Amino acid sequence: YWVQNYEYTIFIFILSGVVLRLFRSNREFSNEKIINAIDALGLGLFSASGVALALENSVPAFPAALIGVVTAVT
Repeated sequence: YWVQNYEYTIFIFILSGVVLRLFRSNREFSNEKIINAIDALGLGLFSASGVALALENSVPAFPAALIGVVTAVT
């Protein structure tokens, strides 16, 4: 998937660099609330992308939601 849609890979590398700079420059950034918020955003992104891919492949809504959850958790 990421080979055909390389935009996601570029986006991940850019965000990784931004987060690394924030961690090195600002020690307050490593606060547990901020880490949990970033983790929740990532979990939501993976869940939404899993559901979107399932729906693009004509999977019904309920199984697509399950695929999104499995994609996000694994």
